[in-house]
Amino acid sequence: MWMRLAALAAIAFVPCVYAQGTTPAAPLTLDDAIARVAQYHPDLRLAQAQRPVWEARRDAAGLSPPLTLGVELENALGSGDTRGFDAAEVTVTLAGVLERGGKLDARRAVAQANLDSLAPQRETARLDLMAEVARRYLAVTDARQQLRIAETDIEQRRRAVAAARLRLQAGASP
Repeated sequence: MWMRLAALAAIAFVPCVYAQGTTPAAPLTLDDAIARVAQYHPDLRLAQAQRPVWEARRDAAGLSPPLTLGVELENALGSGDTRGFDAAEVTVTLAGVLERGGKLDARRAVAQANLDSLAPQRETARLDLMAEVARRYLAVTDARQQLRIAETDIEQRRRAVAAARLRLQAGASP
């Protein structure tokens, strides 16, 4: 029974010791933070992923309206004198839209403008994100400095208390 408990304690204890023995990671610099955001942020990746969609829309806008083929069958499979296909009538139609006034070119221009607007949108989003990263990085750096100042202040106050305690014990101060 005791052996099982000892083995269980060892199994639970060894990973904890190993986890504490790892070396701390290098501090994150502003350049590293900006590079990570530029590479992995989903907003920037989304803007890049939208490009093929807009290219496909541009290509589709360059096509003229399609022709439609229609087939209509009448008086088929009747009864009496018109039974079977004896009096069947077939109508075949071919229809298309005639575009006037440069509508095709206008569609192409709008699709190309939408595609061209992706780059400034991505750059604007990138700059906004980089500014936010810098702002947050500076806030963290400021907080670290405030912590360091507070720790120094606490340490100085502890030394002052220790010195006052020594003087009190020596009888040098009331």
